[in-house]
Amino acid sequence: ALANLVDGCQLGTEVEVWFEADDAELLGLPFEALRLKDDRLLATLPPVVVLRRSLGPPVQHHEALAGPLKILVAVAAPDQELTTEVALDQERELQHILDATEEAQRRENVEVRFLEVGHPDVIAAAFERDAYHVLHVSCHGMPGQLELEDEDGRAVPTAAGELLDPIRGTGRPLPLVFLNTCHGGVEAGQTASLAEELLLAGLPCVLAMQTSVSDYYATQLARAFYEHLSTREILLPSRALAQARKDLERARLQKVQRGAPLAETQPEYATATLFVAGEEEPRLADFALDKRPLHARPVHHMAGPVLQLSVDDLIGRRKALREVLGVLRDERGAYAGVVLTGIGGVGKSALAGRAMRRLAEAGFVVAAHVGPWDLQGIALGLGDGRALAGISSKD
Repeated sequence: ALANLVDGCQLGTEVEVWFEADDAELLGLPFEALRLKDDRLLATLPPVVVLRRSLGPPVQHHEALAGPLKILVAVAAPDQELTTEVALDQERELQHILDATEEAQRRENVEVRFLEVGHPDVIAAAFERDAYHVLHVSCHGMPGQLELEDEDGRAVPTAAGELLDPIRGTGRPLPLVFLNTCHGGVEAGQTASLAEELLLAGLPCVLAMQTSVSDYYATQLARAFYEHLSTREILLPSRALAQARKDLERARLQKVQRGAPLAETQPEYATATLFVAGEEEPRLADFALDKRPLHARPVHHMAGPVLQLSVDDLIGRRKALREVLGVLRDERGAYAGVVLTGIGGVGKSALAGRAMRRLAEAGFVVAAHVGPWDLQGIALGLGDGRALAGISSKD
């Protein structure tokens, strides 16, 4: 009957396939790997959208938030000497999110903010300032737990309640959490999966991984998901995930035919899944309402003489960036500034450029002077920076 429904539906019809259970182990079965009798993968067929519903307590849905679609990206990458996990190529994932939403950002339909520190309190502080439609968490994960970080780069094991309690204190709704981590949708023993714990805590939608996921697939999935989410007229995560899954599987099969390496061809189409609470999937944003952009717009590009690399071109400098920003933002005024030293070509200018963007986003007046010491040139640079920030000479 399901095969007949899928094959016989008219053009433009979507077939929602819901899997429901009140048992974590049962709901954790790999339904996205289900095949029809003729061996076709159900989740990758054109009209099919796969969702899961936890039959737990009823969820109180909030009204859809006004646009633009606001995405908060929290990356946790503890310093290598302070964690036993392998390093992830998270800079590439961040750049993919920017690339996927570039057109929508130009139209002011999407805003993406990155956090330098992936800690629950830092995430909550961002929610205190603004409402976000999506919290994207990129880190290592294990059944029922995430490995976040503190401001000193130490690993912080975090359960569902520890992630949500600080956000709950802000009084802000959170329509979607994207757990781009391993094992976000897996139950362990008698402990419900992290995704289901988040649903029970009141979240309406959670996108999670059912097992370990390769760094390559996680990065590609993030790009495809946000590309489809940001270009749809009605923002439903299930549709964006369904299309992303199909795109990546189609590309994988083409790479298999070309003899691409295993890292790009191992089948991971059944890894990502969407958990939904309630009888229907809520829309993320309502663009019929007056737009409510972020109070301080994210800064991803800065003009000027200082080198500005893209996110994925500045690899391995996260610890240094965290230290630079920590000193410059120190409210005690314990330091006059930061000096970046080293031989040529190690990335000093690129690191300075990244710090400038983060400071500008936080409301700092940023001015640049390049070359030998020149008091007049520095003064002119400061004047230009104040003018760009809209500060008059009387201020």
